[in-house]
Amino acid sequence: MNRSDMPGSFRETEKWCGSPERGIYGRLFLPEHAGRGKRVPVVLFCHELYRNHESGVPYGLALAKKGYAVYTFDCRGASKESRSPGSMLDMSVLTCARDLMEVYREALAWPFTDPTNIFAIGASQGAFSTALAAGRNPDAFAGIVLMYGAFVIMDDVKNMFADKESVPDPFDYKGWSMMGARYLTDLWDFDMSELAGYKGPVLVLHGDDDPLVDPSYSRNVAKIYRNSDFYMIEGGRHGFKKAAFSSAIDKIYPFLAENTKFS
Repeated sequence: MNRSDMPGSFRETEKWCGSPERGIYGRLFLPEHAGRGKRVPVVLFCHELYRNHESGVPYGLALAKKGYAVYTFDCRGASKESRSPGSMLDMSVLTCARDLMEVYREALAWPFTDPTNIFAIGASQGAFSTALAAGRNPDAFAGIVLMYGAFVIMDDVKNMFADKESVPDPFDYKGWSMMGARYLTDLWDFDMSELAGYKGPVLVLHGDDDPLVDPSYSRNVAKIYRNSDFYMIEGGRHGFKKAAFSSAIDKIYPFLAENTKFS
């Protein structure tokens, strides 16, 4: 789809990282001037549990107009609506972090990518995966944005079962769905201080009306980093819409612009 009739024109296309049988599906929002001998900053969007790439579409639409290429993708197994192959019984925060890094490595080879300016935005579980990926790959991202991060998952790891060996496979996750044991066991020995391995700029956003995750989780995660800013989004729930979305973009775009390196 060509959106050249819009200010800051861009193209929107389907894009696979790898093959449809084994790879990762996503949608790319690409500024019209990209790929014509000009490389642009790239933003990778990692979505929530039970959602898919569609969560990142509003961010793609908004940021592509500003000159950023945005790729929003389906984590394997994170949703029944995912077009990326994979089962929810074999998915965890760690597997989604690995998917993000797989996409990152693909993005490095895209002809329009400025490799010094690859950013990541994560939402809910995707924020946890983004933080984990950045902590373990501290030189990958020029900056990360963590929105309404589901760091509360660590409480589930500690409280749902007595020990790692007692986690059933599969198990009923809060009555929401059946999950594989690895959803908890992958994080069983995880130390949140590992996130501090990422020394780059971090923007942390959380809605003040989030019914699922208390903002204190995001506030505490922001304190782990040496270079972070935390903002409450007025009227934001577990997902930013309408005025809350506009408020989030008003924080995200200046953050990206401030941390984009120009050669």
